[in-house]
Amino acid sequence: MAVESMVFKKKPKRLKRAITLIEMIVVLMILTMITGALAYNYKKSIDEGKKFKATEMTARIKTLVEIAIAEGRITRNNIATEWEKEVVKSPLIQSSEKFLKDAKEMKFVVSAGDETAEDTLPVKVEHS
Repeated sequence: MAVESMVFKKKPKRLKRAITLIEMIVVLMILTMITGALAYNYKKSIDEGKKFKATEMTARIKTLVEIAIAEGRITRNNIATEWEKEVVKSPLIQSSEKFLKDAKEMKFVVSAGDETAEDTLPVKVEHS
């Protein structure tokens, strides 16, 4: 009998403890702080991405305009008016309409650079 009583002995029931309001508030505060930090870093990453995109687009536009000047399709005198047509026609650009504006929807301004610069075909690309 002693063996049977040991095998079928009931374990004492534990009392289930509910989560208190203070514990929930602490967890929510921690989650809020983590979310705030992630949102701040996300916004910073997006801004850096936009800045990088604008820099790369500026370099590509400058290259395309310099190629057009070298091939004689644009002259230094009409860069400001003809550069958009060259960018739109270029097979190197996939979505040319989006390429004419930067990430903040600002149009690029292309003009002839300083003729005394070391570059053989100086072109200046800026944001409006």
